[in-house]
Amino acid sequence: MYALALFLHVVGVGLLFAADAVDYAVVMQMRRAGTNRDLAALLPVSRLVRPLHAASGALVLLPGLYMAWAAWGWTTGWIDVSTAAFAVTAVVGRAVLAPRFAAVERKLASAGDGAPPEGALDPEVGAQARDPSLVLWVHVLGFWLFAFLYLMVLKPGWLGSLAALAVASAAGWAVGRALLAHEEARRAGGRRRARGTEGIEA
Repeated sequence: MYALALFLHVVGVGLLFAADAVDYAVVMQMRRAGTNRDLAALLPVSRLVRPLHAASGALVLLPGLYMAWAAWGWTTGWIDVSTAAFAVTAVVGRAVLAPRFAAVERKLASAGDGAPPEGALDPEVGAQARDPSLVLWVHVLGFWLFAFLYLMVLKPGWLGSLAALAVASAAGWAVGRALLAHEEARRAGGRRRARGTEGIEA
């Protein structure tokens, strides 16, 4: 029974990586969307991946709880830390990512059929789609997945487990911030070039 639970647990981890990879791709493509139609094409993908999140979460959590009960107990550092951290990822997904995806859908719907699908992206819709917190959280959660793998394979104690999550959090946040800063610098350069072109034409 333990071997079956371990197999299902590993399958769940793989599906969780796949679901988070799709979320990451959607978030990054949302930032590049130039029209309402571009953005609308991405939203069905985010909706389709929600059942995958639910299935992967169940496959990770339920067999994991069984294995902890059957073989490890609840006084093992890496198990307690990873279980609590996994619960945090579920809360973040429901409290941070899902509401922002839903807000983009609402804003896009409120733009109405009168918005030209091939025209410029509606400013309010674009502001929701390019919410910096989306970029930060998908990077942090992505690094946490690798921290979970570290805990599963190396099975450190309390201190090592907490340190792994702290390092993953800092790394994900730093990468997300660096990406946002790079995008802002690129946009600023584009604005400067546009002003220079306007000055030459004038």
